[in-house]
Amino acid sequence: MDSKNLSPSEDFLRWRPQYHLQAPSGWMNDACGLGYDPRTGLYHVAYQWNPGSAHWKSISWGNARSRDLCSWEVLSTPSIIPESDGGSKGVFTGCLQPTNVDGQADGVLTILYTSARRLPIHYTLPYDRGSERIHMATSRDDGKSWIPYTGNPIVPGPPPELDVIGWRDPYVAEWHSMDRALGREPGKRLYGLVSGGIKDKAPAAFLYAIGKDALNSWEYLGPLSAPCINHTPSQWTGDYGVNWEVGNFLSTTDKSAQPHDYLIMSVEGCLSEQGKPHNAQMWMHAWIGIDDKGKPTMTFDYGGRLDHGRRYYAANSFWDPISQHHVVFGWLQEHDLPEIWHDRQCWSGMLSLPRVVKHSELHSVHGALATALSKITSIGKTLEPKGTYTISTLASAPHPALEKLRGNLLPFPSPTPAMKHATSTRIAMFPHPTAHLEIDVSCLLALDTRRVGLSMLHSADAKQRTTMYFDAREETFVIDRSQSTTIAGVDTTPETAPHTLFRFCDTSGTGTVPQEPLDVRALYDVSALEVFVNERTAIATRIYPDRATCFGIEVFLESEPDTQSQPKSAAERGEVAWTRSQCWEILPDQQVHYSKNENENVDCLFCSALI
Repeated sequence: MDSKNLSPSEDFLRWRPQYHLQAPSGWMNDACGLGYDPRTGLYHVAYQWNPGSAHWKSISWGNARSRDLCSWEVLSTPSIIPESDGGSKGVFTGCLQPTNVDGQADGVLTILYTSARRLPIHYTLPYDRGSERIHMATSRDDGKSWIPYTGNPIVPGPPPELDVIGWRDPYVAEWHSMDRALGREPGKRLYGLVSGGIKDKAPAAFLYAIGKDALNSWEYLGPLSAPCINHTPSQWTGDYGVNWEVGNFLSTTDKSAQPHDYLIMSVEGCLSEQGKPHNAQMWMHAWIGIDDKGKPTMTFDYGGRLDHGRRYYAANSFWDPISQHHVVFGWLQEHDLPEIWHDRQCWSGMLSLPRVVKHSELHSVHGALATALSKITSIGKTLEPKGTYTISTLASAPHPALEKLRGNLLPFPSPTPAMKHATSTRIAMFPHPTAHLEIDVSCLLALDTRRVGLSMLHSADAKQRTTMYFDAREETFVIDRSQSTTIAGVDTTPETAPHTLFRFCDTSGTGTVPQEPLDVRALYDVSALEVFVNERTAIATRIYPDRATCFGIEVFLESEPDTQSQPKSAAERGEVAWTRSQCWEILPDQQVHYSKNENENVDCLFCSALI
């Protein structure tokens, strides 16, 4: 397709998702101000936004509200802008409390956020104290507009005794594990994290205690930091970088009601194999303790990438009292698309679909496909009496509310329960092309399976495709984007993630070793693709097909027989059994509605056409 023949309105819509949360137009990045207001039954999600351009500049907050985390009302003008914040240079990331400043649920909402006073700010530049301050604002109209607190800044800058390279993005919530570690009664106060780094030492999250009945009262407790700069336990975990942003904490419990504490952080300054710095989205399970000076500490136990996609960043979260889940939204960047297209389509970036994160366990684990359990640093390992292990990790999955978007089932190419030995493929074309779908498959791999996967077909002749597959020998899950588009300049670098399947103790007495199935869920929305593998490996990416749609699905299997062993069963003879294979068309109509905010008067590209 010749892109020169597209009108501006076609450019705007060409790769614009329909069931992902987006600003009406312009640049958007970090999710902020997330929360649930029990008084109104509304979920709130704000985001950093420049409504006047598809590039980062003069950052305000956009605002969206929902009753189900699926259908959104998005204000077409900002709810808080730098000029309304006492002359700041940007309204950066923050969090929401569904109370007033005194902790009362009287219909007032409160946000705590970074007010940027001077720019530029970056971990590679000398830190300018006073350039980042914690501010507070309140709303009496359900987040449509915000009134800055008269006592701002509530925290004027980082701890004076520390030489920091960054200090921003406050996150505030209860933290009962920290209460217990400090010898305080659980639930009587809040804790705040401000993310950053300590020069030449380590990235860090600076911990504060906050009065539940005085959100303007912050007491600095100390830094929770990584062991060192660019701490990299192994390829299974990744690199914890130089500076942290948008740090969150969460406590979850296992079936024995034992607490497990996690940090989620956006990491700047990771080093690739080529030595080039990049950003990543990480998590870590850590032990809370107290040092010899009575200061709280967190010690790394195990951890990994929250999302392995190169364009997923700035994950922010909140506890949802309705679903009883910890809910996460991330920023899906537009950086794989040439900037000329950002200007032509008049927008850049979106938020990911809402995810739930939780502590997950597998029991009676005997081993993995190839790597020794002791070498996999993204899991916790507890020895069981029978010599096997309980494996622990942080699970990540699409929020259950998203299932209500499923429409009609689409054909899936698995008419028989097994695909036979050697290389084979099957294909199913849809009755009509669709740009919105969900795939949910599960299969049991044979011992000689090398690769198993599927391709979304973006053209009727099946030449344009996005392929995702699991390589069992390499213990890697890959999203191959190399044939997803012919548009010049689009970055189609493959997305890769370390992933294995676990083997369990034989309880049948047959001598076979039961193996974990490969479970894959994928949600596609025009140019956004989010994939979840066994609820412990997530990969969000962007694709830009010429016709931004899907014509069908092809599944494939590649086997490499092991001539050194004698097959004993069907599972060992190269058959992959598909125990679940479903594909739905997603119905995104009316999922996002743009409404005019009468409290603001800011021109917004294309807003008049969308209201």
